[in-house]
Amino acid sequence: MPPIQLPESKLNQFVHCINAGEYYEAHEVMEEIWILNDQPRPSILQSFIQIAASLEHMKRENINGARALAMRALHDVHNVNPLNEHRWDLATFLSDFERYAAGDFKGKPPNILNITS
Repeated sequence: MPPIQLPESKLNQFVHCINAGEYYEAHEVMEEIWILNDQPRPSILQSFIQIAASLEHMKRENINGARALAMRALHDVHNVNPLNEHRWDLATFLSDFERYAAGDFKGKPPNILNITS
């Protein structure tokens, strides 16, 4: 399978949306990236889509929907190829999200940090 293409502008938009709590929009942006890459199911990109949707469910106080999507995303993310390194620390975000979901979504949702700053 060819390497995943992450258009910088779209990835930046995804990060901005996650960090701003605009999870529905983040889901939509990552879905565009997933479609661009024609990735199979499951894929790391699909896991990010599910994580954004899980966070949106949590924002809307739908804990059951948040749990279901988080479990699916976290199961799949451990069984797919990781993304190449770039300026955003997506690996730490995934770990932070896993802890957040395991803690039943208590506290502040995780952000994606810029490695280069």
